Amino acid sequence: MKDHNETPRVPPFLIWLVLALGSILGILLILHHAAHTPTYTIDSYFYLSKAKELAEGHGLRTSWNDGLDTKYFPGYSIFLAIPFMSGLSYISLQMISYLLCVLFMLRVAAALDFDWPAQALAATAFAINPIVIKWFSLPMAEGVALALSLLSVNLAFRFKQAGGYSYLFAASAVGGMAVLTRIEALFLLAVFAAIFFPARKSLSWLHLLIGVVVFLLPLFAYWASLAVAANQSPAYLGEFRGTFLRVGLIKNFIYNVWVPFGFMHRPVKSLQEIEFMSPMAIMGAVWLLVGGVIFLEGLFCATLGWLGQRARGLGFLFLAYASLHSLWYYRYERFMLMAVPLAAIVWVEQLRALALLTVRKGVGPANPLSSENRGHDATPEKWGHDATPEKWGHDAAPEKWGHDATPEKWGHDAASCPHFSGVALMLLAQALLAAGGLYFGNLYGARHAQALQEDTAWLSFSDIAQSVNALNSASHAPVLTDLGPHLAYYVDAHTYLDTEHGNYWHRAFPPERTLEEMNGLGVRFVVTRKRLDKWLEEHHIPPEARQRLEVVNAAASDVSIIKYSP
Repeated sequence: MKDHNETPRVPPFLIWLVLALGSILGILLILHHAAHTPTYTIDSYFYLSKAKELAEGHGLRTSWNDGLDTKYFPGYSIFLAIPFMSGLSYISLQMISYLLCVLFMLRVAAALDFDWPAQALAATAFAINPIVIKWFSLPMAEGVALALSLLSVNLAFRFKQAGGYSYLFAASAVGGMAVLTRIEALFLLAVFAAIFFPARKSLSWLHLLIGVVVFLLPLFAYWASLAVAANQSPAYLGEFRGTFLRVGLIKNFIYNVWVPFGFMHRPVKSLQEIEFMSPMAIMGAVWLLVGGVIFLEGLFCATLGWLGQRARGLGFLFLAYASLHSLWYYRYERFMLMAVPLAAIVWVEQLRALALLTVRKGVGPANPLSSENRGHDATPEKWGHDATPEKWGHDAAPEKWGHDATPEKWGHDAASCPHFSGVALMLLAQALLAAGGLYFGNLYGARHAQALQEDTAWLSFSDIAQSVNALNSASHAPVLTDLGPHLAYYVDAHTYLDTEHGNYWHRAFPPERTLEEMNGLGVRFVVTRKRLDKWLEEHHIPPEARQRLEVVNAAASDVSIIKYSP
């Protein structure tokens, strides 16, 4: 006969089912937004152009001006050239990176001694995060950098567990490639220090030093190549020096801590846009309560040591990353993508603590949040596969949360909460978090695609380039344009830019030298948003030469293709 005091069992495989469904929906959203985002960020065109040129055997350079790029790190373009050589789109690399990140999240959680339901929770919190979905939908470097970083961390854990310095050097080499992809991956040094610190007495300092050298070697080699090829330092260094004094440290820090489980980019404006009881309001409340509140509470409890030493270390790592990126002069949710795995694991730590509270009648010495247990040993140093210490009361929690995930009997304390076991609470939170994350991932992905098109007046650069390429197919002569890298990437011939844009790119030559440079460089086509008469006037074309320039095709509204016949 069934015991009426027994807590209803919740099949733990449902947690893995939610992870699988969330990841599949995340992939579908990424594919959808990638297919419906015809215009990219400026950064993307630098990455894409260098990858395209590399795949065609022209080296790691852009297809415009002198080909040199001192701003964007080359790692992503190197990896992107691989699918380009096979005629594949950038989307294939983004998909592979996304799937690898989810798998590596599972392995990192396992290395942290999470039981397998908690591993699925950590991977879910990453896979459905709106920041992840939004930025994996574009040809941006963060996804590949994060996949490399997570692989590097897994190799570091492997070295710690199994020994063998080949794992250490592999972790360093992969981490070095992550740095060559995004500079934020330098934070891996802090992560490695946290991993290796407990075993510091048994490690060879010489081998660790070699590992650091291997880690930093790609970065220094890249900087040296810039000094030789362009006689310049990386553009980011100059940008940092020029903007440091106007940094809003406190605002940046608050935003960086908030954004992994909050609203993106302009949180106050996002809140003002929400109508009461609208779908956005409901999903926003779900996302903030299940994601933001639990995460911030977990971050607070973790840094105070109430969730154990492991959670405390993770909390401090997240805060350190958020603090360091607060030194940059503007804030952007994209910058925190590399820290989403840390935020996801902190969220799981707090959710596990809340799940344990559901099987207790009150707060007592056996509870990890008890005032009597807020010291160094509030929880075991490792929650491992047992997930809870051996002595938290006879029936407070299962002796093991391993393969069965829930005990057969949780006793009278569990019966006092008949509708939720620990696993049931985690499953509910996971499902709600996935719903909110996927909703806002889709919303922000669509809004970003629209904003990128609005910023460029809804021009179809690929269509414009198709017209230029058709007219220029015989000679492949260089092209002059004021449409920037957005058009230059699609043009088959080499392109010279007729405008400049901050520290992204410089004008190829002054307008008063236009005719001289066009003759010298062999430019035969000009693509501009200006009217022909206006363009002739601004570029100091003398009257006797104007008859050699004519509009041959209006490729799009306000865009003209001008043919030059010397």
